[in-house]
Amino acid sequence: MSNSLLQIGATAMQAGIQQAGQAAAKIADAANNNDTPLSHSVVDLLQAEHQVKASAQVVKTADETLGAMIDIFV
Repeated sequence: MSNSLLQIGATAMQAGIQQAGQAAAKIADAANNNDTPLSHSVVDLLQAEHQVKASAQVVKTADETLGAMIDIFV
């Protein structure tokens, strides 16, 4: 169970990092092109930040659970 939670958390972190990269690229493009609105890209970047933080918490919790399970069985 903990391994699947670790995998889910890691996958979600990767997706959040990828989303952040895409949003950052759009923001950089907007700096060079005045026609591109920044609001959606900034919201996407903040959303990606929250996704990565939440996913990191999932990984941390799964790690703690796995550690507790090992302590119980050893």
